[in-house]
Amino acid sequence: MGAVRLDAEFWQPSYLEKEQTIRATEHASLGNLVSLFKKGIFYILAREYASSGVPFYRSSNVGAILPKDEGLTFITEAKHKAEWKTALVRGDLMMVKTGKSGASVVLHDRCNVSQDVIAIKVKQQRVTPYFLAVYLNTSFGSSEMNRWFQGQVQPHLSLSDAKRILVALIPKAVQGRIETLVVSSTKARIRANESWAGAQQLLESELGLDRLSFQKPVGYTARFNDLEKSRRADAEHYYPEFECLKANAPNKVRFVKLRQDLVYCQRGKQPIYSRSGLRVINTKHVQVNRLSMEDCRTAIPSSLPGSNIRTGDLLLNGTGIGTIGRAAPYLEDTDAIPDNHVTIIRTRLIPSTFLCS
Repeated sequence: MGAVRLDAEFWQPSYLEKEQTIRATEHASLGNLVSLFKKGIFYILAREYASSGVPFYRSSNVGAILPKDEGLTFITEAKHKAEWKTALVRGDLMMVKTGKSGASVVLHDRCNVSQDVIAIKVKQQRVTPYFLAVYLNTSFGSSEMNRWFQGQVQPHLSLSDAKRILVALIPKAVQGRIETLVVSSTKARIRANESWAGAQQLLESELGLDRLSFQKPVGYTARFNDLEKSRRADAEHYYPEFECLKANAPNKVRFVKLRQDLVYCQRGKQPIYSRSGLRVINTKHVQVNRLSMEDCRTAIPSSLPGSNIRTGDLLLNGTGIGTIGRAAPYLEDTDAIPDNHVTIIRTRLIPSTFLCS
């Protein structure tokens, strides 16, 4: 392919095998399928972000096929107009330039992207953007993207290298069916998010949380006998907000200790990774109230009874700045494995969807 690369990773047998498979079919380089291929806004300060306006996607917002709206920020109309060269609309593509490979189709009517993201407009007479987003997240597309990344600490993908990614082409009729499925999945995700929001609103209403206003005191106190009972000396354990919740909850609300309903509560152990096996769930997969199952590695199932994740379990992050305490129900049909930073909570009567809310 004429690549001048001396790094051993570039010539991994798995990359070469997939490249050979792609070249055996009808294919084209990504650069020949696009009309715009440009890295995002080169220089923007955090203080230029806005609380509303035009969605601004960074590399962390680029997911597998569909973008991630968690942590999404915005820029002003004026900034968007000034950076019109990287403006995208619904149906365009975003590809990660710095960090970990990924590609998403744009679902907003308009947006802009950071310098760690490549803004892409495709030649739709040759390929549909929805098909291309799906392809780039298959094992073949991911192999091509990962192969061209360079660097150890913070891998990056140059524009010239990204254009050399090989894309296997299929009939436009099949591409159209793929587009229909992706559009249907986006509508399903919107309905799911609305249902989650409705469920949380109902729960807060029943618990009286929607009528509570928590104060944030500069300081607070705890009694020595409280320390003796709880065996905890950390200040966070005695934050007044917790007692405020118990004191102001409606009379119909009962507070019970979770341990009386526990069947299993155990933090995972370091998995033994393998090419096949069960998917491994780590802290990045456990989001607020939901699991993100992207980029799961596989590992050998545990032989200890009950130690694999089952449908209906609650998963709780036990470590990490910004991730500790995040909880989500496991609703997949197949078992999985927790790594050593994720705790499995399994109860008799309390649904995991209620606990994580």
